[in-house]
Amino acid sequence: TVEASLRVACMEALFKVCKPVQNVLPASLLLLGGDDLLVYLAADTAIPFAISVAKKFSEETNRRINAIDDSSLTEQLANLSLTISLGISFGKSHTPFSIMLNQAEELLRSAKKARRNKIDSQMDSTNQPYIDYHLASNFNQIDVKSSRLNHLTIGGNYLSPSKRRYLRLYQKPYSLKELETLWD
Repeated sequence: TVEASLRVACMEALFKVCKPVQNVLPASLLLLGGDDLLVYLAADTAIPFAISVAKKFSEETNRRINAIDDSSLTEQLANLSLTISLGISFGKSHTPFSIMLNQAEELLRSAKKARRNKIDSQMDSTNQPYIDYHLASNFNQIDVKSSRLNHLTIGGNYLSPSKRRYLRLYQKPYSLKELETLWD
């Protein structure tokens, strides 16, 4: 169910978001299997693609689960909500692919962690997809966490001699709903 839903979601999102140039989609599908997806595409299509994939994946998995004929299995799956998390690495055309791939994996872990934290803290009961992204403008921004700490965080007031509060200049990762609002 997961693999088939991801394939459908990916293909539909590619055709919806990417405009063919001489009958060729301007995107490279590098990995699509199991629950893994890796796509290389233009920056202006990355977020709309991620939003479209996340929405379609949820629709498709729900449709497939509801189509199962086995009533005992359907009961067990009724409360199951399959969702995905996505990491998007933006880089310049000359950014080494290995850096972007490592960042995308780090961002994926960040998105998954944010989703788990929201569910655990009961701030989000919808179990919706989470998406994290990062724009690496220079090669000194290889590690996303360090880059955010060094370039997107301001040292704040001391709460106590041993504790300091920091001001984050970003609100990532985003739930699907938050990212749609931001994109709109």
